[in-house]
Amino acid sequence: VPRCPACNEPLFVWVETKADREDQLVDRCENCGLVVARDAVPSPDEAAAELLVRAEQRGESIAVRADNAASLQTWLGAENWAALRSGGHDVKPTPRAASLLLARRGYELRRVRHLARPGMAAMWQTLLNLLTFHRDFASQTASGRLRPGTGRGRAAFWIDVLVTVLAAVPTAILAVVLEGAAVIARRGGVIELQAERLPVAD
Repeated sequence: VPRCPACNEPLFVWVETKADREDQLVDRCENCGLVVARDAVPSPDEAAAELLVRAEQRGESIAVRADNAASLQTWLGAENWAALRSGGHDVKPTPRAASLLLARRGYELRRVRHLARPGMAAMWQTLLNLLTFHRDFASQTASGRLRPGTGRGRAAFWIDVLVTVLAAVPTAILAVVLEGAAVIARRGGVIELQAERLPVAD
């Protein structure tokens, strides 16, 4: 059984994402909540380094933005959670998992901010993913990666066009309401982790 890189407890299969070209098993730690792709579970040091590579230095402290695996949108979306991008192998921490990983590199988590604007965009995409055959349909189509003859077939493609056009505004409004409530309840989809380096013992 693979072990969680944050707390060393067992990882269990959580969901199987339905990507267009290949499906992917995603594990979750029942102890600290960390989410990671089963085929790419990092070592504790690798997971800590991955989190810190996104860090922004702010004086004596750092700030790291991450998708929150303890969010409302994670619970609502499950395998359709927008953060579970096709082929994505980065870890998705909870605040608790992030605190454990940061401590491995000598940092103490001091504050967790739940970011409304990016969280609302992720919630909107998660809600749309619940309604369409293809994940991230609008962005995949706009980028040219998805066309009528690819993915799950022509019928599914044109149904997704219709659903996306009809549902875009209602789901955007619902996303603002749901994510706004999630941020207030400290279950926002995107978090900023603010940490300070611990003093070195003499």
